[in-house]
Amino acid sequence: PESLYDRAEQARLVLRNAEALQLYDQVIAAAPGTPWAARSQLRIGEIALERLRDLPRARTAFRACLEPPLSNHLTEVELQAVRARLKEIDPKP
Repeated sequence: PESLYDRAEQARLVLRNAEALQLYDQVIAAAPGTPWAARSQLRIGEIALERLRDLPRARTAFRACLEPPLSNHLTEVELQAVRARLKEIDPKP
C-alpha cells in the first residue's frame, strides 16, 4: 500500500485529482483498516471538498475517518480538522 499511496500523493500534488482519487481508493481496497487507508480517506475527503466540491463524497470520506479502525490511525489534531470540515459541509443553524 505504501507505493500506491506514494503514487496517489504525487498525483494529488500535481492536481491530477481523478488519478489521485482512484489510487487512494486502491490503497483502501488493498489495505483496509490500516494507517494507509486512514490517510487515503482523509485525502479523498480533502480533494472532494476543496477541489471538486463533491460534498457527498467528502462527507462519506470524512465520516469514515471518524470511525474505528481508521480513527485509531489519525492524530487528535487530524480528527478535529475532520470534524470541522464536516461542520463546514453540514453547518447547523
